Amino acid sequence: MVSRKVSKSAVVRNRIRRRLYAAVRLLQDDIARPHDIVLNVFDIKLLEESPKQLARLVKKQLTAAGILENSTKPAKDE
Repeated sequence: MVSRKVSKSAVVRNRIRRRLYAAVRLLQDDIARPHDIVLNVFDIKLLEESPKQLARLVKKQLTAAGILENSTKPAKDE
């Protein structure tokens, strides 16, 4: 959710929303099971983040919420 308090411009709010959707889409294979996810945006500074940094921030939040499964798999010794 991107509130009008973040920006009065719908164009800016939609741009932030699209960037968040893209960051979550990159992580969808790591999501353990179906979840309903709500991301609240409180500051327009999120628009200035690089795509890699934004993906890191989203991954950190989803990991803290317990939504992402452990992405590090142990190597098999055969």
